Amino acid sequence: MRRLARWSLPAVFACLALAAAPAANAQEPTIVTDITFPEEGEPFGTFTASAPLCPEGTFVDEFVGGGGNFRGPSPTFFHSGTVLKHFTCADGSGTFTILFHPQFTPATPPDCEEAGPFAVVGGTGAYAQLRGSGDFCVFPEGDGFTKTFTGSFRLS
Repeated sequence: MRRLARWSLPAVFACLALAAAPAANAQEPTIVTDITFPEEGEPFGTFTASAPLCPEGTFVDEFVGGGGNFRGPSPTFFHSGTVLKHFTCADGSGTFTILFHPQFTPATPPDCEEAGPFAVVGGTGAYAQLRGSGDFCVFPEGDGFTKTFTGSFRLS
């Protein structure tokens, strides 16, 4: 009996680790924003999202601060900033806000105009307890830009 317990404990841990590991091709929730340049007082653009977020709505950006390296030993232009993106769900279920840091550096993926990390920093209604973080990418699409936020989102 003692021998069975000694060998079964590692097996139990291995099974638990495998069960807890995410599937290799699991799709992370994503927010896709279509950026437009609206009239004064209008929302900045529209978005679509996957669960657990609302399926669609509008957003506005609030520039918090930023800077850049306009001179220096490298001819490459580096810039970064801090932006709050306020999302309002079209179904009236609530709002949520994401803080992100757009960056353009040599590490920026080649298909992105800007990229960087993001974090959920607040919400109302059904999203009052929303938590999440991940990465985003801004890329040209047609006459405008699309920004994707891909990461983990949970309502806890």
